[in-house]
Amino acid sequence: MKTLLLFLLMTNLEAGSVVKKISIVETNNKHTILDKNHISIYAGNISQLKKLKKYIENHGFPKLETTSDLEFIKKSMKWVTSQWKHNGWNQPPSDYTALDILKKVHKADAQYRCVEYGIVLTGILQAHGFLARTIGVQSHDVAYGGFGRGHVASEIWSNEFSKWLFFDPQFGVYVSNKNGVPLSFYEIYRAYKNKGWTDLSINSLIKNVSGSNPELYKTFIANYFGYMKVKIGEDDQTKVDFGTANEIHLYADNANQIKITDGAIVPASDNDIDLGTSSVEFKDCLLYTSDAAGDS
Repeated sequence: MKTLLLFLLMTNLEAGSVVKKISIVETNNKHTILDKNHISIYAGNISQLKKLKKYIENHGFPKLETTSDLEFIKKSMKWVTSQWKHNGWNQPPSDYTALDILKKVHKADAQYRCVEYGIVLTGILQAHGFLARTIGVQSHDVAYGGFGRGHVASEIWSNEFSKWLFFDPQFGVYVSNKNGVPLSFYEIYRAYKNKGWTDLSINSLIKNVSGSNPELYKTFIANYFGYMKVKIGEDDQTKVDFGTANEIHLYADNANQIKITDGAIVPASDNDIDLGTSSVEFKDCLLYTSDAAGDS
């Protein structure tokens, strides 16, 4: 797992921008630059993260002087949860970043969905050097469509616990085991499948948020133990998306470019994707074709 994490992170490396360090125990990544067994990393669009960090510092984000991953994440989520009231119908433009969302909230009292809570918390933690991602969780019957069959939250990699931690900023909630260790969404699912909620604790950081009551949250989140959707990429505009069953979607410049299905690599839209350019060409193209007269 540690080797894989470092491989994914190497696409966003900026010398001199030290925000957090991960110890390299072992790696087969030839691009890794070792400096006393540490590497400095940014996960996400560097310039956007710097702007986001400066913005929240000027808009009431608390000064968090702690060496504990858990305490830092908890206080960050509590701030995000308190910024606006949930509105499941208000969807911003698809290219909105965490910074765009917060500016709209603060200037126009905008209210947004669970998706935007996840984007903002993920962005803020990335701006402070954490490896963080938004995750979509879906009901078993999501394929039938309709409102309320999906939910979005955040997962953050913790060096303190050496694993992913699930945080739900819409409600200001995270889930821990009987020893108080916060869990990833998959760990929550496995524990629930084995013993129900017996060994799980719902931790609510803001008591007056609708749906944050532990018993209500148990009912809510159990609806989404069908599928988990994770995106890999620099940001939400350039990514590999596994959210559709049995398909892989490749995005660039905030547009779906290529879809991979069983037995097919398909352009996302007709007459849009070039194979090579006028200056950079492929060598040989070997194709198997067939026509009415037989194979050729």
